[in-house]
Amino acid sequence: MNISIPQDNLLQMLLSLNVRKRKWLADKLMASVKMEKHISPSADPYFDNPDNIKDILQAEEDIRSGKGKVMTIDEIKAELCV
Repeated sequence: MNISIPQDNLLQMLLSLNVRKRKWLADKLMASVKMEKHISPSADPYFDNPDNIKDILQAEEDIRSGKGKVMTIDEIKAELCV
């Protein structure tokens, strides 16, 4: 069975799940669901790769759980001494 889900609805569904269910569902959906349009407004092919999407979702989960940290460009430069 083929289904088509608007990208906003798909992302909303994925973000509402815990990370384990999100990864499982992302694997299943990326294998079977045709995206109606690119996730990236510029149609960047980076976002067509399911592994890249999983990495983004994992990074988001890491930030939510305290394993990661959101930093500005200036904070990153300061950390790297550039």
